[in-house]
Amino acid sequence: MDLIQKGKNYLLEDNFQIRASDNYVNIVSYDKMIHFDNKEVKIQYRNKVITVIGDKLVVSKLVSDEVLVCGMIQKIEFR
Repeated sequence: MDLIQKGKNYLLEDNFQIRASDNYVNIVSYDKMIHFDNKEVKIQYRNKVITVIGDKLVVSKLVSDEVLVCGMIQKIEFR
C-alpha cells in the first residue's frame, strides 16, 4: 500500500462494500484492479482478492474508489 492510500484510509472512513445481483457486482473502497477481461475481473482489497467470474463482463463504472461490473455473473470468490 502506498503512502497516498495510507493517508486516504486514515483520513476517510474505510467502508469496503460489495453489492451483488444476477447481472452486476458493485465494489466500493477497493485498493486496485488487478485484472479484467470479459470472463474474469480481479479486485484487490488489503491482502484479499475478490474475483468475479462470468460471461460478457464489462466494467461499467470505474472511479478511484468504486467499480461496477456488469454481465452474466456466475461466481464471486474471496481469497
